[in-house]
Amino acid sequence: MYDPVMVQPMRDELTSADIKELYTAEEVETILDNENETTLIFINSVCGCAAGQARPGLLASLENSILPKNICTVFAGMEKEAVDAAREYFTGYPPSSPCLGVFRDGELVHFLQRTDFLNQSAEALGAVLKEVYNKFCGENIDENIKIPSGQEADNLEITPEKVKELLDSSKEFKFLDVRDEQELQIASIDGATQLTQDLAQEIVTTCSSDTLMVFTCHHGNRSLQAAKYFKSQGFSNVKSMSGGIEAWSDKINSSVPKY
Repeated sequence: MYDPVMVQPMRDELTSADIKELYTAEEVETILDNENETTLIFINSVCGCAAGQARPGLLASLENSILPKNICTVFAGMEKEAVDAAREYFTGYPPSSPCLGVFRDGELVHFLQRTDFLNQSAEALGAVLKEVYNKFCGENIDENIKIPSGQEADNLEITPEKVKELLDSSKEFKFLDVRDEQELQIASIDGATQLTQDLAQEIVTTCSSDTLMVFTCHHGNRSLQAAKYFKSQGFSNVKSMSGGIEAWSDKINSSVPKY
């Protein structure tokens, strides 16, 4: 645990903007188990190279007409059980801090990890988060909004049609679904494997850096974040399926349910 006096200014930076601190696992679960609201959870950190940009970026994003109903924070290295509980909801992402997840109706719809905050200005991060809010936190999801990555992402995306070609060719690659178990029970793609935290760690420690990996999710946002994470870990052949399983249902297999 860090010195409470040392971290207090980092807490105050957020709570002064009415961002609610959560201290227990029960508080985190109560917020994130509510399937009728939009929620942002920010894992705060003492990391100067990332959290020093992340906190101002989060504050900049609050100057927007559309916001998540709940905006909350937990502090890594302080309230361990609360942080561990939050990370349980960040399906498919290895632990990092700072990080930030946006949820809609109980589903993680966008995630920013430590590497997304590095070398980014508060203004750029705020602009990304504002578009996340505009897309996911209104009355309905606005699929016309394209969220800027803050970094070039064109070379990380692959179309559903190209993924189908990979599956049909029997080429060896990892097809990884970053959605949670509840979503997988609603709809899944044959040949895809759920990316759990244990599997993510196994891949990082055992797989060759040129392993072809294709990630998918609901709309293509979480999968893009996963591809960016594995690229940051040295993997050179990672792709995110654009549009996620919704696009797969539209373009490849209409029998796959949409939700």
